[in-house]
Amino acid sequence: MIGKIFVLCLVAIFLQAETLYVGHLEEGYLSFMERESEETDGFLSLQSFLPEKILFRKAANELYVQLKDSSYVYVVDCLEKTVKSRLDLQEKVCDACLQEPYLFATSPSYFLIFDLREQKFLTKMPHNLKGALRLAINLEGDLAFITGDGGMLQTVNLTSKQMSDAVSLNPGNLGAICPGPHENEMVIASSSYDYDLLVWNYRKKTVRKLCSLINVVEGGNQILISPDGKYLYVLGEKTANVGRFDWEKQVWDRSLPVSLGASSFTITKDGSHLYVGSSIQKSLDSISLDTFNTVREILFPYPPCAVLVEPCHPVQNLSVRQIEQQFLSGKERRNILEWETLAGAKVAYYLVRKNGQLLRKLAPEDKMFLEDGRIQKGEKAVYEVVAVSASGTHSQGYQTIVP
Repeated sequence: MIGKIFVLCLVAIFLQAETLYVGHLEEGYLSFMERESEETDGFLSLQSFLPEKILFRKAANELYVQLKDSSYVYVVDCLEKTVKSRLDLQEKVCDACLQEPYLFATSPSYFLIFDLREQKFLTKMPHNLKGALRLAINLEGDLAFITGDGGMLQTVNLTSKQMSDAVSLNPGNLGAICPGPHENEMVIASSSYDYDLLVWNYRKKTVRKLCSLINVVEGGNQILISPDGKYLYVLGEKTANVGRFDWEKQVWDRSLPVSLGASSFTITKDGSHLYVGSSIQKSLDSISLDTFNTVREILFPYPPCAVLVEPCHPVQNLSVRQIEQQFLSGKERRNILEWETLAGAKVAYYLVRKNGQLLRKLAPEDKMFLEDGRIQKGEKAVYEVVAVSASGTHSQGYQTIVP
């Protein structure tokens, strides 16, 4: 029998460590729920703004809460459980992604860039798309992809800040998008017409149909890849179910009914559970991925928003530290970083980024990075090391250096 627990109104779900961060409809709240006990540990007023998406900034231990029908994004301190600031992106935000040290977003007419270090709006670039305008960034962190109606997709080069021409991938409207388990690929769910699941190779500029979503899940409003890269999960908004696709066998593995009005889901870091939020049943389904069954239904007094959840795919915890900083001469500096990984999947390669720009791709046996460069007074450098597994799942570690 499914257990039922009553807690404060759940809406937007994001998992970091053992905490669920939850947005609320109507009054506009963000609550903090301990995952194991499923008990609420306080809640925070968003001043009647409704959360639509929650992003986690690991480098600063902050949440970035995208607000519904608004140009604002709230910044929340995860430890203090307080609103630190409110960012104005100048246009109504459709979707948002965080790539240290920038916040990227789409509006009905523009691609937006906000600098998180300087806390200022940088620029907006016009696009040619219409519709829900979903956004995702590739694992290398150098390209952003925007999906829209009519099967259209546009690519933004985040290094040159150039927008490509729109390309047509499918007759239907494109919905959710995320990095695939293989290098240079993005997975896209078509949200209308024939409900296809597509794979877009952004280096070769080719698209292939992975499978049909018809009779499995329809809506395709959200997709997640399991931490081990073995399964792809698709949340069907219209069919109120979750489908599981097996990457190795290239077939649909299972389909599980969930609460009517399912609008958001997230996966735990260990890949053991899915949590699915429902806007009609006012509930959160807890799904065991070992048995692929709903083990608990958590009920709430208020309906959830139709939220998006940022997936978390850690290969393992990644610890990055600066072991040496040498000043060679004048303004030249040598930074030496090293990192270690804990238990997890086998690493295929490492990516090293500085202030959001890709510096180098390293072999799996490399555990150290050296950079010589010029420096300006007061410059702050945020280095990010990304460990990518053979299945495409990844974890990130950060180190901030101030001379």
